[in-house]
Amino acid sequence: AMQPPRPRPCNPAPLTAPLARAVHAAVRSRAKAQFLTALPGAAQRLKIFSGCDLLTPGSFDAAMAGCDAVMHTASPFALGVR
Repeated sequence: AMQPPRPRPCNPAPLTAPLARAVHAAVRSRAKAQFLTALPGAAQRLKIFSGCDLLTPGSFDAAMAGCDAVMHTASPFALGVR
């Protein structure tokens, strides 16, 4: 069986730019986001927050604390909704 391609960030520049800021990654699963730690600059600027779920109030609070901007790239979806 073919495996889906491993997700890749479209642009790692926020982690490597000379004036880069810290990057908070809000994820549901730390294991699925581990590939982010291999990005250039991740050791210095990336912090992964696991357990974040769009349908759980407050689950993003820690990840968003101290942030100046948010890039939201996920959306909840449900199968079988009529």
